[in-house]
Amino acid sequence: MARRTVLSADLKERHVNMMSFGACIGFGLFLQSGIVIYTAGPGLAVIAFLFACSAVWAVVGCLGEMTALFPVQGPLFEFPGRFLDEAVGYATGWTSW
Repeated sequence: MARRTVLSADLKERHVNMMSFGACIGFGLFLQSGIVIYTAGPGLAVIAFLFACSAVWAVVGCLGEMTALFPVQGPLFEFPGRFLDEAVGYATGWTSW
């Protein structure tokens, strides 16, 4: 018999922080590192990465808080459709698919 799981809103601050941290060190960070270091130099590359990671940290932290408050499946395109406009949710679904 299949066990049914239920979404629960019990994310702690450390869970949200680790999701944000994981997004910051994700795939895109290491993919273009060589080109960025070659173009900007090592100092400006570190500053650019810190700036980008802080922006991603804030966005993913907010997404984690919203997911804890409104537990839904597919929050990356559900929340823009719910809080902004259905067209934005549709476009987000297409671009992240």
